[in-house]
Amino acid sequence: MNDQDLESSKFYSYNFRNFSTMIILPAFILVILLFLGSFFAVHENVVNSMGVITPDHVLSLQNRAYREGQKLSKGINLTLANGKKRVLKDNAIVHLDNKDSVAMPDIKNRRKLRVVTYVSSSEVAVLNKGQQVRFQIENKQGMSETLNGKIISIGTYPVQQKGMSMFEVETMLKTTKSERKFLRYGMQGKVSIITGKASYFNYIKSKLLNSK
Repeated sequence: MNDQDLESSKFYSYNFRNFSTMIILPAFILVILLFLGSFFAVHENVVNSMGVITPDHVLSLQNRAYREGQKLSKGINLTLANGKKRVLKDNAIVHLDNKDSVAMPDIKNRRKLRVVTYVSSSEVAVLNKGQQVRFQIENKQGMSETLNGKIISIGTYPVQQKGMSMFEVETMLKTTKSERKFLRYGMQGKVSIITGKASYFNYIKSKLLNSK
């Protein structure tokens, strides 16, 4: 072997080792880091559905010249639809429901809001009272806002929703003053119910075991 061939073989040997070091070693380190990270990263088991903001109570009023959106001040005397009298305990707002007038709590004064959602019979088994809930809704700027809360009640018997048997789930969400400025009764958003948490390692392991 002449000197030129020797130098050429040394050149390719050096470059091959350099390529292996640059590609294989970082890839191996990345795999190790991902494996270790799977023990600490948390996967959430979630039930997703759509929910609507609803008043937690309403008062049916005796028909009078009420206007849609009319504000009623705390302390005034009201005549209910059944003829009984009642002193309003909190500020309220009037909603005209067909020919009936109802008084709903003023949403701007509610630190907690009721959101009702419906889940299928195949998902209701994993739900429990007190589970964490996230409610995503768009604000005036079209940006997504997330409200946090928990389940306060789960229906004991299914109801028909769009031709399907669904269970009603009632949640209560905490709100801030700035959020209440754009929130309205009847607004819809995405409800995410957290039914459990596990490390990604245990999550992947359970998936692999269940697939066998």
